[in-house]
Amino acid sequence: MSREMDIGQKIRHHRRRMKMTQSELSNGIISTSYLSKIENGVIEPPNDVLELLSSRLNIKPKTLKDTDHDLYHIWFQILFKGEKEEAISLFKQIDTRLDVLISATLSNLVEIHKLRYFRLVAEKEKAKEQYDYLERVSSKFNDKERYYWLKFKGDYHYNKLSYNKALLYFQQAEEFTNTDLFNQQDELSDLYFRIASSASKLRNTHIALLYSNKALEYFRDSYQLKNCIKCHVLIGISYRRMGYLNKSYDSHQLAAKIAKMQNDIDALAVCYQNLGNLYSLWEDSSQAIRNYTKSFELRTDNANILKLIPITSIMKEYYNHGDMKNAEKWLNEGLSLTENLNPTDSVYVYKLRVYSHLIKGINRSFEKLITKEVVPFLDDRQLYYEKFTYLKMLADYFFSDKKYKKAAVYYSEANTALMNVNKE
Repeated sequence: MSREMDIGQKIRHHRRRMKMTQSELSNGIISTSYLSKIENGVIEPPNDVLELLSSRLNIKPKTLKDTDHDLYHIWFQILFKGEKEEAISLFKQIDTRLDVLISATLSNLVEIHKLRYFRLVAEKEKAKEQYDYLERVSSKFNDKERYYWLKFKGDYHYNKLSYNKALLYFQQAEEFTNTDLFNQQDELSDLYFRIASSASKLRNTHIALLYSNKALEYFRDSYQLKNCIKCHVLIGISYRRMGYLNKSYDSHQLAAKIAKMQNDIDALAVCYQNLGNLYSLWEDSSQAIRNYTKSFELRTDNANILKLIPITSIMKEYYNHGDMKNAEKWLNEGLSLTENLNPTDSVYVYKLRVYSHLIKGINRSFEKLITKEVVPFLDDRQLYYEKFTYLKMLADYFFSDKKYKKAAVYYSEANTALMNVNKE
């Protein structure tokens, strides 16, 4: 973009910010037609005109000349890497200089990346406000802006557990990957991984496996070992769901080997968790619990949400083998961590509430919990496999209680949910 166009767009931006017409801004300084040429980038005004226009716009002339493009691009890259502290530090600089702004194109990209920023720093209300603002203005985005908007839109919904919406927006973003993106190949492989991850959450195994391998190819060639671990984990999960348990085991073992080489404790915790899932399928309960426990022990510095994953797995393993004492011990451990969480933070909140009935004794609220709270929550997010699981639990309970009509109703609903999984 030319310097003339850059300055002109800044003048237009600040004029509109002040709710001034071209006539009001130019009055007594230059003609309206001359101002129009400046704003359209046809000519660059001399310094004395810039000073007069700046004064009327209540900004410094330097504001119209400085660009600070590099600062914004560095911030974009830091956000891409997820470096929270650096992102916060740079945003403080950027936030105080937004009036130095910028060409219209860069202005849009800053606003779009602010959605990613607010999500990274867990400012939920600001993220929601920014999302709503971007939704209103998104029709004017060019292809590059639309790519980042769709990607961060998917990211926003992924973190709200709306994986179906996340997958939709990530796939829409893929349609704009032929535009001039920052760090083109990094962006492409990162998007592939996000598609794979959201598809995996929905148990859309074919897409998850396809895009995990596509992302892995680049991560492996560029020696991005931490990202390789994540891909091997997703591939292992896909193989497990397809019934290729030995292939799944090999993928998770490879991921664990790389994690140990990298001293990546968080990734190693994920590997042990998934190895535990395999041993559980092999009905080797002691090995399953051993791996789940390793995962839990490695998560001591993690947020409570992440600790719930191995906790609920250990609880369920003990419950399935009739060890109610240990099952209740881990149930209480989980409940103590969810006091300040709600289901939109983690689906494990509902899992613990359901197992609280199964372990401590079912009462009348059990059916209501599943049908009025859990199922609508899962329906809204199209988490059909989880819906099948909970409806089957309810059907099994009524069957054991010899209420066969109710059991039949819920078995039928569970099978319908399972059919929706298989359609994916």
